[in-house]
Amino acid sequence: KAVRIASSLVKQQPNAAGLQYLLGIARARQGDAAGARTAFEAALKLDAAYAAPAVSLAGLDIDQGAYDQAAARLNAVLARDEKNIDALGEFGRLAERRGQLVEAQRWFEKADDHSPAGNLQPGLGLVEFYLRNNNPDAAVDATKRLAAKAPDAIPVLLITARARLASGDAVMAKSSLARATALAG
Repeated sequence: KAVRIASSLVKQQPNAAGLQYLLGIARARQGDAAGARTAFEAALKLDAAYAAPAVSLAGLDIDQGAYDQAAARLNAVLARDEKNIDALGEFGRLAERRGQLVEAQRWFEKADDHSPAGNLQPGLGLVEFYLRNNNPDAAVDATKRLAAKAPDAIPVLLITARARLASGDAVMAKSSLARATALAG
């Protein structure tokens, strides 16, 4: 349904880079990587300085193993905005895919450092990175930073429970889950 609506909007306003980007996101979530790539490229043709489609194209490149192309796209975005948290996070994902875990951690931490108070995604991504790479103590430390930003956010409480379970602290995991349950009603 989202692809149909976004396609309709693009037909109405074919020169709107934001709508092309929206269509790309809808197609990507539908599993249509080729269609997403076409829409993201169309958005960039309309507005070469629009960072979001470039980052999304880099994400597709990473998924398809075109690591050098992804790095070039991300470097171009960061040359214009060195604090673009989406590009920083994708660089972390790229480094992790390449097996460069120290470098990946640096990129994920940098994305988290530059994220505004209301944006939890970089912090959640950092915790996920630690959990994927069997570093539960670092994951627990990263959840403390998230909790300082948003102590009552259900995603923060849930990932805190996962990190606590991974570190062997079932009591604190249960406490986080109980709090999340109470907040969710």
